Amino acid sequence: MPNLGLFGWVKTMFESIRPDRREFLAGSAALVLGGSKTWTDKLAKAEAQGEPVRVAVVGTGSRGSYLTRRLATIESAKIVAVCDNYPPHLEIGKEGAGEDALAFSDYGRMLRSVKPDAVVVATPLHTHFDLSMQALEEGCAVFCEKTMCYSSDQARKLENEVRRKKAVFQVGLQRRSNAVYTRAKELVDEGMLGEITSVKCQWHRNGSWRRAVPVEPTDASFPALERKLNWRLYDEYSRGLMTELASHQLDVVTWMTALYP
Repeated sequence: MPNLGLFGWVKTMFESIRPDRREFLAGSAALVLGGSKTWTDKLAKAEAQGEPVRVAVVGTGSRGSYLTRRLATIESAKIVAVCDNYPPHLEIGKEGAGEDALAFSDYGRMLRSVKPDAVVVATPLHTHFDLSMQALEEGCAVFCEKTMCYSSDQARKLENEVRRKKAVFQVGLQRRSNAVYTRAKELVDEGMLGEITSVKCQWHRNGSWRRAVPVEPTDASFPALERKLNWRLYDEYSRGLMTELASHQLDVVTWMTALYP
């Protein structure tokens, strides 16, 4: 099934209650699998009662806050909670989530207290695996921001768990929901571009990943906070440009050509 972005993910959760959607559909770079009986029963009840999917967002920094604001525009989704262990980000998340959403600094407590239907994971890369696995264990659908995991081993384990749970899971590779790229894919499939023998991808950006730290370098909390806010600059938290940006380009080529790098 194509990766349809945030709107498509919510739509998929509702559509998964239909009998013809319960079979597993082979994903491309992302996994969007038909729901298990638990999911189909849950969504059938929600749809029958006119209830939206109850979504929680973990990680409310720049990307998570953007997704929170987008979710707030989807009628079939209701943000019931936001979670972040950095207070300034949590405040931003609360503003975008609406007055009914609860705020948590503890992810496990949020899952246990709110019991959301679905979770959006928009945290630093090295946390994706653990947070997604916890959400799946609690019976939640998951929208995990790219890149899916820090390592290939984690990605394989997470894929196996998604398949075992028969869960709804999607990776946030946004070009799959971009009309320009969708049309380009149609042109490729129709043979309008002939045989594809080479692809050149580019990404033009002139900005720094380094973020300002709101305490003086002499403050005792500076080292830990600097690493927390500038996680993309450290090997143990990030995989660098190939993961943070080129993952989109690699996904497009894989999608367009149906071939793996």
